[in-house]
Amino acid sequence: MRILIAVLLLLLTPLTIAQVITYPIEFTVTGLREGPTPGNPDYSVTLLNNDGDAISVYADGVFSFSTELPGGTSYDITIDSQPEYETCTVTNGSGTVAAAPVTDPLVTCVDNPSAPIPVLGTGGLAVLIIFILMMSFGLFKNRPEGHFYFSKK
Repeated sequence: MRILIAVLLLLLTPLTIAQVITYPIEFTVTGLREGPTPGNPDYSVTLLNNDGDAISVYADGVFSFSTELPGGTSYDITIDSQPEYETCTVTNGSGTVAAAPVTDPLVTCVDNPSAPIPVLGTGGLAVLIIFILMMSFGLFKNRPEGHFYFSKK
């Protein structure tokens, strides 16, 4: 009889299901150069949250990871891949989710210092050296109007 009463009490007791509330992890991107064609990976930064949940960003703006996290969970935003011509850094990128969306992470991108651009390049330098040598041996002649021609030596 006691077993029957215990089973009836369990069946009649309302079940309570704990609802887990999750919050978005948002971040703001500034300084990211847009590429000549939309979606060009050379002009994107890829971010990870807790070593997963990757998102690639192609322009400035506010973005969020696809996976929301419950309160009390830690988050850690890192850069997985940099744009080709810029360096991006994350500030306020780690912490613990409170009972609200995370909105203060900031991704700032700046142009990389430019390498000197060779005026002639490797092939152009070789052509210039050959031209100077040919001029010095008289294989090229210069006409008065400024045109060069091969001499018949």
